[in-house]
Amino acid sequence: QMVSIADADAAAYAELQATWKKDCTLSDEEKKAVQDRALAVPCDLLRLCHAQAEAVADFLPQCNPGIISDAKVALHLLAGAGRAAYQTVAVNNPPEELNKEMVKLVRELGAFEDVCMPRFE
Repeated sequence: QMVSIADADAAAYAELQATWKKDCTLSDEEKKAVQDRALAVPCDLLRLCHAQAEAVADFLPQCNPGIISDAKVALHLLAGAGRAAYQTVAVNNPPEELNKEMVKLVRELGAFEDVCMPRFE
């Protein structure tokens, strides 16, 4: 899924770049559709990263101790990818409700990461 989203992101960005050219013949409505697709792709990526990070966090309590560090690394990588996707969302000026949803997911990614950090009192 991640590779498919990466391919979709590259295609959406190329389409978006084409709308910035002076010789672009797309209507305003068509340009808006391109912008919407360019926003949807990183939103989908953030949602996927969140879902997979949540699954890893839920798995940690029963994870084989021999591979728990691998699971924690996966969680950190998913959280980082989700945060990176959010930056792409943010630069595309999402509507307020969508932005709130995305920020909530990013904050939850941080909570998932906290699960695998040592506790020092």
